[in-house]
Amino acid sequence: MRGASPSCIECPALKRGLCGTLSCEELTQLSRASWCRRFYPGQIIYAEGEKLGYFCAIISGVVKQLKSLPNGTQQIVRLLLPGDFLGRPFGDAPRSSAVAATEVKVCRLSRAVVERLASDSRRASRWLFENIFDELENAQDRITLLGRMTAEQKIATFLLWVARGAAGESPHAPNSSADLVVELPLSRSEIADYLGLTLETISRQLGRLRDQRIITIGASRTVIIHRSDALEAAITGPIASELPIGVVRLNRCRRT
Repeated sequence: MRGASPSCIECPALKRGLCGTLSCEELTQLSRASWCRRFYPGQIIYAEGEKLGYFCAIISGVVKQLKSLPNGTQQIVRLLLPGDFLGRPFGDAPRSSAVAATEVKVCRLSRAVVERLASDSRRASRWLFENIFDELENAQDRITLLGRMTAEQKIATFLLWVARGAAGESPHAPNSSADLVVELPLSRSEIADYLGLTLETISRQLGRLRDQRIITIGASRTVIIHRSDALEAAITGPIASELPIGVVRLNRCRRT
């Protein structure tokens, strides 16, 4: 976008987030009322029920949203990537916590300025509405993933989602000829929790993919995907015809 400040030029939020809908003048207003902050894995970005004077645009890293359960435990309900938006415009305090899954950099945007721009700018208000509908559709896709996908399909979906989403790539055209190096944003126990599987099932499924030479399991959380086409084939298995197209294609393309 012409006129964008140097600090905004490479920001994912400018390319596919709220900031990309703003005029140069509006973006300048927002940048003057925003500031960046870095969080390390496990640090809380904001807590469930906390009253916030800002929203967040994710610049880098992976954020997990956690929902508190009646028994005192927490459930990972969503993972967010660069360009995603955190917060409830014109709403109450957030109903989930946001925690850094990896090292994360966010841009905090003044609530007052964002809500004023949403009231004054048709493009900004449209983006916010579309973002709400995207969240609803993502929730529907997640329900389908948990209820209808097999363990193999869940793992394949998760691996490709991390690889493509973190790299900012289109989910529609995997490059099966090149290796994809993935740093998993969650531990195996967290992956099991997120996908509705047991830790043993996660280890077994990753082991099968390794034995089939589809992936290599490296040190720490590193996974190298050798055959993304094989992961795609696992996702588009016998039940694929019954799955919503958004689940089969993993992530929808972001707005540009």
